[in-house]
Amino acid sequence: APSSEGMDPADVLFARLALARGWISREVYDETLARLERLQTRGLPKTAEDVLRESGELHEDRLRVLRRLLGRTTRQARVGDYLLVRQIGSGGTGLVFESRHRRTGRIVALKVLFPRLEKEAGFADRFLREAKVLARVDHGNVVHAYDAGRDGDLYYIVTELDDGRDQRRILTDKEPMSIEDFQDIA
Repeated sequence: APSSEGMDPADVLFARLALARGWISREVYDETLARLERLQTRGLPKTAEDVLRESGELHEDRLRVLRRLLGRTTRQARVGDYLLVRQIGSGGTGLVFESRHRRTGRIVALKVLFPRLEKEAGFADRFLREAKVLARVDHGNVVHAYDAGRDGDLYYIVTELDDGRDQRRILTDKEPMSIEDFQDIA
């Protein structure tokens, strides 16, 4: 499967929503991202929407629904009041984007819950509770939550953007960790 790291978040989110709605298969999703990677390598300005339209996988009515869900009146994808700048991570529950608040310009991390998980009983509520817990925690090793909510079919949490290394990278570095560094993490 192709990596969506570094790819335009608008394209990744567009294809993910089509997959989550059952309008394309996982194979078509993977092929769409792979084709976009190849096109970007050649400097050709195509979008996921273009690829899905040209391949005949999605008809205009479904493309229009996806555009509306993403608040697309311009090229840049938006979730709530946040413009998605680039994808910076993914995990078992969703995608994480570097984002910018439309009015204040604040740069943040925006985590979007995979739409398929919203259908699991109580999952969306637990996701939003995570934001409330983060908002109450005040510790140097925990990001602060600024916002959370739902925008159409998408649940999201907004936190401060930490440009540092994540714990997995710190713990898997080849250099031995000092006791003091280990205690700082714990």
